[in-house]
Amino acid sequence: MNTDQFTELLGHGEDTWLDWKRDFPAGLLAGSKNPDWDKGKGTLLKDLVAIANGEGEPIGYLIYGVKDTGSSREVHGISTHWDDADFQAFAEAAFDPPPRFRYTEIEYEAKRIGIFHIERIPEYPHVCTKSMGGAIYDGQVWYRRGSRNTIAHREDLRRMAIGHEPFKFQSLREPPLESLFKELQAQGHEPTYLHLSNKDSNLAMGYQLVYFPGTRREIWVGYHWGEYELIMMLRPPKLKT
Repeated sequence: MNTDQFTELLGHGEDTWLDWKRDFPAGLLAGSKNPDWDKGKGTLLKDLVAIANGEGEPIGYLIYGVKDTGSSREVHGISTHWDDADFQAFAEAAFDPPPRFRYTEIEYEAKRIGIFHIERIPEYPHVCTKSMGGAIYDGQVWYRRGSRNTIAHREDLRRMAIGHEPFKFQSLREPPLESLFKELQAQGHEPTYLHLSNKDSNLAMGYQLVYFPGTRREIWVGYHWGEYELIMMLRPPKLKT
């Protein structure tokens, strides 16, 4: 993310895909020898995995160094530098499957901002596999509901459990598809249908999967000779990359 993209992001309040934090948890800032170190790790991981398990946008952001006042965002900067490899190790030891994300830092108005770019992948929910500092517990599934992090309810878990099965449509002209296509366009996205066999290469080029609303189920279209031919994707966006 560059500074122009970050400036645009500052116009958004907290949502299912976006969480602003004034700074990292106190236990992390105090260092690994502090008795609250595990609590700090658990707090950060809870906020991270809640977005990873949430719904809505295919990409989510957890951003440190910015205070959300409700009507606006105040940029304060973070207190210390962090490395992506540390956070990857924290997450791999705490969740099954681990969430997919990357951590980067940018300079903005002479302040350093920490940004977690979180992919919402079909292989979820990301379940806690260990307890940590009283912030997360083995077996929990954290979930982002609106602008709040909470434990997933039964219906949330049911949707997650079927999330790997694609929605399949015979024709591009089916009303649910046409409605979704227009809705995505109204939101400023560029939806398109591409050959399903090229899904991985298109993802590598920056295209994003479209999930059926309220799910993480891909959308496959056009059944011919025993196979589906097309998949709905979004062209590489200007902001969420």
